[in-house]
Amino acid sequence: TLLVYGGRDQLVSYRMARKAAAAFRGSRLLSLPEAGHVAMMEYPEVVAAAFRELLRDAATGETDRDTADGKG
Repeated sequence: TLLVYGGRDQLVSYRMARKAAAAFRGSRLLSLPEAGHVAMMEYPEVVAAAFRELLRDAATGETDRDTADGKG
């Protein structure tokens, strides 16, 4: 599971994003400090790259990687 959080999101706090990530075993939290609530629309290339990495790692058995730096 890939969770995407925007640092300027006024609906979901970073604390709640971390709690959501902890609730899903093997999930990843991608934090984009300059994005708002629709981070995937604001930074589609970054989110797509993180999603491709998630799929690649799932295929090779890697899990539990945090992408909180926004770089995937």
